[in-house]
Amino acid sequence: MKKTYILTFLICLAILVSCGKESKQSVELQELGTTPVQKENEHGEIEVDGVTFSYLKKDDGVWIQGCENEPKELVIPEELVGERVVGLGTYAFSEKTIEKVVLPESVTVIGDRAFLECKNLHTIIIEGENVKTTTAAFIGCTNLKIVEKKRESHNILFLGNSLTSTAAVPSHMQSILKECGKTEYNVMASIKVGLGLPAHLEDASKTGVDVALKLADVVVIQDAYISSESREWIQDLYERCGEDVELYYWFTDWMDKGRRNLFTDLFAGYCGIKILDSGNLFDTIVKEEKVYTEKEMWMKEDNHPNPLYGYFTTMYIFHEMFGEDVRQLTDLDYLNTDVSDWLTTGNSDAEMEKVRKVQDIIQQ
Repeated sequence: MKKTYILTFLICLAILVSCGKESKQSVELQELGTTPVQKENEHGEIEVDGVTFSYLKKDDGVWIQGCENEPKELVIPEELVGERVVGLGTYAFSEKTIEKVVLPESVTVIGDRAFLECKNLHTIIIEGENVKTTTAAFIGCTNLKIVEKKRESHNILFLGNSLTSTAAVPSHMQSILKECGKTEYNVMASIKVGLGLPAHLEDASKTGVDVALKLADVVVIQDAYISSESREWIQDLYERCGEDVELYYWFTDWMDKGRRNLFTDLFAGYCGIKILDSGNLFDTIVKEEKVYTEKEMWMKEDNHPNPLYGYFTTMYIFHEMFGEDVRQLTDLDYLNTDVSDWLTTGNSDAEMEKVRKVQDIIQQ
């Protein structure tokens, strides 16, 4: 009996030793890189040509987080610590005394408030294509006069008020562009709650819109307070943007059809502007085809469109801009994520059938 106990003990001990070896071997393999290990972001500082850059090393490359001893003319290095510099982090150069900055081809993202209150900054040269940024990156750059960029860049700027915001049109546009494989496009937006185009242009240097207008290839204006006097502001916008920029005026059904027709006649073609009349689209959806009710697309107890309205508006704008068939947009998972509060049936097949009806209307 004792021999049996001893034999059993020795067998168990051998198994434990074997497991320990396998565990140790597994750890060693991990350390050697045989088993993938998630790489932690690496922070650091490095001096280049007398400028000390703080950086964050990520999987996609190096992000510059800030600098010390900045010169008047700052040239961002294309590489740091042996890897490409791909982005400028949030607040990276805020309140610096830089007068000119050159961004290399490797930089693809300019973070929010990256140049906040850089009041001496007068020139930015962007050598890369399709650099993604927001208007907030340049808040307070009141002396920035020159923005040089590649003509191949693709930036869409929305200038709007609370109707643009509650309908979430800019974020919808970015999602649709991504879904259609147009990842080279970047969407920027400036929202002035309760105000119109004049307020955007009067505050342009303080809010970063001045820079965004120089970066933009397409500008979409949504101004609930449009009037015949808006022509002078359109002229101002046109002069700031230049002839190469496409201008659109977006009319929602917040205005009745008579007013929309009046302003379409007044503005269509003025300074090359094109009219986006989503009001006509919604007259068809709600009053003629009765796919949705007006209540289903406007916020309760508030005179604003909801994100479901915004999704269909964005489909329409996308179709007008690119001429592409919106019936390719069949991703109900996106709808469920982005506008779930406003879907009306609780049944995905029935919901998709409604969406397809709207897509057919847009294509007509």
